[in-house]
Amino acid sequence: MTLDEFEREWDPLEINAFQLDNPRDTGDGSFLVSVRATSATSAPMDISLTVSMSGSTMKMEVCGWEAE
Repeated sequence: MTLDEFEREWDPLEINAFQLDNPRDTGDGSFLVSVRATSATSAPMDISLTVSMSGSTMKMEVCGWEAE
C-alpha cells in the first residue's frame, strides 16, 4: 500500500485523536501496534497495524491494518 493509498483509505474516517500501545514483536520481522482511534463521525475504533521493514526501501512501513 502506498502512502497515497493509505491516506485515501484513512481520510474518510476523520480521526481526531488516537492512542498507540507499545509495539509487539510478532517474531517474523514485523511488529503489531494496537491503536485506539476516535473520530468526529463514528464511535471509537480499535485498530491493529502491522509495521514491517520494506524490502525495497529498507524503511519501516505500515503494511496492513485491520479494524477490530
